[in-house]
Amino acid sequence: MKNNQHKIIIDVLLVIWTFLWVYYMAFNWAIFSIELKVNLGFAVISGYPFVFFFILGLLTLIIIKYSYHFAAIKLSSKEKEEHNQKSLLEKDIEILKLKEVLFKMQTKDMSESSTALSALQEKLDNISKQISSDEQTKEPPEKSQGENKEQK
Repeated sequence: MKNNQHKIIIDVLLVIWTFLWVYYMAFNWAIFSIELKVNLGFAVISGYPFVFFFILGLLTLIIIKYSYHFAAIKLSSKEKEEHNQKSLLEKDIEILKLKEVLFKMQTKDMSESSTALSALQEKLDNISKQISSDEQTKEPPEKSQGENKEQK
């Protein structure tokens, strides 16, 4: 909003400046067209001072107008770049959240698998203990002693 006010003020000043000088030139052409000779000490310069100051003021206002215009364009591009950067960061955050959810799901599955594997291992250990204890109780004592002698 403030930038628009500056633009309007500069445009109005440019129009007023041009209008006043054109009005002055139209109704006072004899004064406007006076050629003055200025002695600078090392040279004498002749020129039209009213034309010079009209052109100098007009160029100054045009330079100010376009400098504000370029500043506004630069500010606009900076704001767009910041907006794009912000949207990219938001998308990065979404991607990281999805990766976190995926990692949690994978670790949850792995922990469930590891608990299932440990439970299965315990069952296998219990079954092997039962089988070994059943075999020992079923073997006759003489046979087990005979095997011990052979092993020695």
